[in-house]
Amino acid sequence: MLEVSGLWFSYGKSVVLQDIGFQLQPGEIMSIVGPNGVGKTTLLRCILGVLAPGRGKILINGMPTAKMPPKQRALHLGYVPQSAPLRLPVKALDVVLMGRRPQISWKPSKKDFEIVDRILTGMNLTESALADFDRLSGGQRQKIMLARAFAQQSRFLLLDEPTSNLDLRHRLEVMELLSSMAHSEDLGILIAIHDLNLAARFSDRIMMLRSGKVFCLGRPAEVLCEDHIREIYGVDVAISRSNGHWHIIPVSAVK
Repeated sequence: MLEVSGLWFSYGKSVVLQDIGFQLQPGEIMSIVGPNGVGKTTLLRCILGVLAPGRGKILINGMPTAKMPPKQRALHLGYVPQSAPLRLPVKALDVVLMGRRPQISWKPSKKDFEIVDRILTGMNLTESALADFDRLSGGQRQKIMLARAFAQQSRFLLLDEPTSNLDLRHRLEVMELLSSMAHSEDLGILIAIHDLNLAARFSDRIMMLRSGKVFCLGRPAEVLCEDHIREIYGVDVAISRSNGHWHIIPVSAVK
């Protein structure tokens, strides 16, 4: 289990996160939603160890991540940034193989290549494997970065706006892949995301932030209600349900 408790973080005198606490279980997808500037990316960076919280604890199976060496932490936490690098002059296969680095003592083994091959095959990326990463489309690059994170075989995966630069088809494909991997590989996934419809459709739970605090945390139907969205985003919405999915449609800005 990934557990965050009493987490505070500040940039100088500017408080960004205030008393954040939650638990993420393997096999669960939790989305972090809220307007720009509420601390979604900062929270992910604190969990990863890129930023050092002023107060609070981050535990994996009861062990503080702050006391873990970077390689050990990488065995527990994988990460996919908001957008794939524009310049990475290697083959796509090599990018995915980079995900095995925490598991490799000296050089890739037959097992490492078998794991990478299985992931590329399962994600329908075999045709892109030997292509130059720089020449792939934005959607293909993002899926290769996701494959690299899967190859790392961490128990928890953190994603920062993984669909923000993708078209409709690639957004759906990426979220379907995440859902499939979470449930088939017992992978805990934490996603900072703006698209409330995708969050409603694919999340087991949603954490809504306001001014660096947890405004509410629960199942999608509990969190993404009209009153909460109006208060947090300043927008009136219409919410409906069809084909088993919630649909959130912006109507007008609150005056």
